[in-house]
Amino acid sequence: MTNQVSRADLESLDRADPLRQFRDRFSLPNGVIYLDGNSLGAMPRATPARVREVVEDEWGRDLIRSWNINGWIDIQQRIGAKIGRLIGACEGETIVADSTSINIFKALSAALDLRPERRGIPSEPANFPPDLYLAEALIGHLGRGPPLRPAASPRTPVRAGSGPSGAAGVALPRTLSRPTMISSRAAG
Repeated sequence: MTNQVSRADLESLDRADPLRQFRDRFSLPNGVIYLDGNSLGAMPRATPARVREVVEDEWGRDLIRSWNINGWIDIQQRIGAKIGRLIGACEGETIVADSTSINIFKALSAALDLRPERRGIPSEPANFPPDLYLAEALIGHLGRGPPLRPAASPRTPVRAGSGPSGAAGVALPRTLSRPTMISSRAAG
């Protein structure tokens, strides 16, 4: 015997949903049920006024002083603290920064700058493809080849410091994109 859920059952659940009130905080066309929140969620109703305030007052009037008087200088810590409370992190453990790929670019650039005599960055074939392309482009742009080369198969652990001699750094992801798996890394 199967339990069928009717439309009336679902509407009853919707009416009892404690999060129902939050729908009114977002600007959505009538009749639209919008479930795509991972790349571009629905616009909060407060956003246009806040954007106007930032552009006209904080940037337009306060100019460079906004870094201090409007708190731009530490916004990444304040937003990180809010996210930290949501994810159960301790105070000061979460910060908002550039995308992962941009941070990887910065870290690899720094590694190459710190060790100009070293060339190349070993990685894994199952690393996130855009990060591999980014690292290859960085190495090519700096003329520091050879290009990225596999350090190991996706299922073979690579220890920190075990990369080929002469490498400026090693790009090893914790989560591999192909195949989907989480690798275990031993601190080396």
